[in-house]
Amino acid sequence: SAIVYILFAFLIAASNTPDTLRTKAGYSVLRRVSLLPPAVSGGIFLAVLSSCMGSEIGAGEILQALAKDKILPFLSFFAPRNADDRNTARKSVLMTFVLIVLALCSGTDLNEMATFQTLFFLLSYAIINLACFILSIQGSPNFRPIWPHYSWHMAGFGFVACIGVMFYTHPLRAAMALLLCSMLVIYLAYRGPPGSDWGDVT
Repeated sequence: SAIVYILFAFLIAASNTPDTLRTKAGYSVLRRVSLLPPAVSGGIFLAVLSSCMGSEIGAGEILQALAKDKILPFLSFFAPRNADDRNTARKSVLMTFVLIVLALCSGTDLNEMATFQTLFFLLSYAIINLACFILSIQGSPNFRPIWPHYSWHMAGFGFVACIGVMFYTHPLRAAMALLLCSMLVIYLAYRGPPGSDWGDVT
């Protein structure tokens, strides 16, 4: 899939001018160069729908996990009562849906919201790469990645690349995201739930 994405980017760049791609007219460029424009609209709709549904379910699961670990006490309503409690997952997903609808109805430009989403996704990837990098260089015996091409060099490069792309996307908002993440780490270190242990990296 990575090869397809890269090839797709090169094909779009080769079939359009830089000025077109820089402006909002670039949003509809695929329809103009496609042999079957309705297929492009249908593909975009299905891709956006699947992405939105995946993000909604994933956010609900994260909300449930935060409540389960008692990281934020006011989220206890979303914590599962037992291993067979399925209503909690429904409540978390429903809460996520309500928040999404409120954000969409607020009148905020979707492109502005997409910037924040991109930054926090990049921050998540950066933290994962940083955790892998630290576990590798400290020789943790319980960290055994199964991907044959993994190396600590790649993890370190991934961390630096994600942070770099964040600041390239929007320097001020990237700094705000890093500050928010740092505040969360400090909160977990000093005010986290008693008896919690999330591994050596923390």
